[in-house]
Amino acid sequence: MSNTLWRKARGGSSGARIFAAYVALVLVVSMVGPGLTVYAAEGEAEVPDTTEPAVEVPAEPVIEPEETVEDAVIVEAPVLEAPAEVSALSEPVTPEPVFAVVVAAVASALAASDDPSDLGIVPATVDGNPSLCVGGLRVDPGESGTYEIPGHPGMFVTISVTSTDDGPVFSFDSDVPVVRVVAKGGNTGANVYLYDPAVTADGSLHTPVNPSGFYAGISHIDLCFGEIQEPETGDLLIHKYLDANENAKYDDGEEMLEDWEFTVKLESDPIDAVAVSAVMLIGQDVTDSDGELLFTGLDPDHYTVTETLKSGWVNTTPLTQYADVVAGETAELWFGNIQEELPPETGDLLIHKFLDANKNGDYDDGEEMLEDWEFTVTREGDPVADVSAAYIMLIGVGNTDEDGELSYTGLEPGDDYVVTETLKPGWDNTTPLSQGVEIVSGQTAELWFGNVEEFMPFTELDLAITKVADDHSVVEGQLVKYTLTYWNNGDLAAENFTIVDDYDESYLSIVDAAGGVVSGGKITWTLAGPLAKADGMKTITYTARVITDMPDKTTNIDNVVVISHPRDADPTNNSDNERVVYTWSEPFLPFTGGDYTLLIGFAVAAVALGLLLRLRTDNAA
Repeated sequence: MSNTLWRKARGGSSGARIFAAYVALVLVVSMVGPGLTVYAAEGEAEVPDTTEPAVEVPAEPVIEPEETVEDAVIVEAPVLEAPAEVSALSEPVTPEPVFAVVVAAVASALAASDDPSDLGIVPATVDGNPSLCVGGLRVDPGESGTYEIPGHPGMFVTISVTSTDDGPVFSFDSDVPVVRVVAKGGNTGANVYLYDPAVTADGSLHTPVNPSGFYAGISHIDLCFGEIQEPETGDLLIHKYLDANENAKYDDGEEMLEDWEFTVKLESDPIDAVAVSAVMLIGQDVTDSDGELLFTGLDPDHYTVTETLKSGWVNTTPLTQYADVVAGETAELWFGNIQEELPPETGDLLIHKFLDANKNGDYDDGEEMLEDWEFTVTREGDPVADVSAAYIMLIGVGNTDEDGELSYTGLEPGDDYVVTETLKPGWDNTTPLSQGVEIVSGQTAELWFGNVEEFMPFTELDLAITKVADDHSVVEGQLVKYTLTYWNNGDLAAENFTIVDDYDESYLSIVDAAGGVVSGGKITWTLAGPLAKADGMKTITYTARVITDMPDKTTNIDNVVVISHPRDADPTNNSDNERVVYTWSEPFLPFTGGDYTLLIGFAVAAVALGLLLRLRTDNAA
């Protein structure tokens, strides 16, 4: 029937051809029925006015009779206008207006053209299906996977289908730009996604909503591809590295340098009038943690790249290099540097001076540190050419502080330093008077010098002390004054000595410590001296009070005082103790058994005394 109508149309008059085409189209549509799906073009379609279509009869329309339309007729942009943005028809188009659009469009096209491709209907290329464009790809059924793109060997498109609460959705990622995607959903029709300009990826695509309210299952997915656009710009990648072997090229394992600044410029052609080129700054930035700096989107041209050299560094490659940027490619430049030979870091020297009490040549914990001892630090210099002999360079002369220390800082590294102590009269050294030392950068070298005093008769230090209370029999609440008397029996003056009074804080409280420090039942006096034999005796008097709640018994209250100096020659007279006694008496209490006994005793004594007096009187008579 359709072939007959077509032959009639081609061989008959213009009116006959138009009528035949119209009847043929009506027959096709009536055969397809309610299942006809219209693949819409971009945006909202405008329905042409079908009441009065402007029909022009084509001179020689050419339509192959074997061409079929299976599920849908796709009306392209010439019939259905749309905006440039991507659009999707998620709702199937109702049959009535679609028929009107299709009929009007086909009638107009038949009247105007002999070429069926002018109808705007996409030619079938795969199994006669009209929705797949030339060079396109069908994923049938719609499943996740990677597929090679027809006509583009080695180039692929990846389809990823996922399930959601609304039904299946999918995304694509293509090596070739995509201009159209058709998502066929069985009897519900299809969603058509158009891209202008073409894209290489998109997501959240789906079929129309089925009567149950969810996206229909994916029957198949058709993709149409555009042309691969050649890039118009290129990139420039700068590498910065530590050229450890100074060979001016990067070798595997060499460190990449971060935070180095580079400037990229573009020099224009010389201006004829002045014969001078203009220089345009393209960009300035620093390398990242990988030692890289990337400039993208550069017009193809000849670029100048200059590094900013840091202080203390030397470049092994040119500071300025040139790169030819080509469209679609990345030009690379490598810049190498090394650090300059810097002066060596300095080290320190610390000298210790101690009293080597046990004369073992080593410092032992507790041994006294000696102040005000002089030391000289020298360094042997290089030989002088004209005398072929080394010279001695004086580094410094100084005295130990109160901690017995002398410090030298900022010394250049070397093993040719010598430290010499100045020995005092009356002292012997237990360690060498001169000691060599090596100074290491960033470290502190230490030397220890020990000494003891020579034995000299009549130059001993001999402190002594006594302690006396102003009352040895005390009562509760009584004030007691203690006098400490101390002196030096030796011929050597005493400095920096201490007196410690250990009182019985169970029975005494301190009222006046006479300048001493009271703590933990002790009073401590620290005396700077000097105390010489000629100074005679010195005294300290402090006041204590007997507590008011003494025990109900006679109590001894003992105190001990000690005077000390680390070099005291005779410790037997360095301490003294003093005792005061609290005597308890039972108070008189009337109307007690003890009281009656006492009264009876008095009465008996009185009677006896009376009898005795009477006898004496009688004898006298």
